[in-house]
Amino acid sequence: MLETVVRLNGVAELVLERLVSRGYFQTRTEAFRAGVMGLGKEYGVVTSGQDMEDSLLARKMEKISA
Repeated sequence: MLETVVRLNGVAELVLERLVSRGYFQTRTEAFRAGVMGLGKEYGVVTSGQDMEDSLLARKMEKISA
């Protein structure tokens, strides 16, 4: 699991707070996850849900083998 600390101010902070306060996301963390996935799709890093599941499964299998 990757853990990251993000500090926001200005417009980015306001957008994040509005996304949560208006109920689009329950937490700021959920909003960040959705944002990362959206960027992944936009830049072609995420091709399909199945591809991502396969990648996660392969990663877990590598950890078990190590």
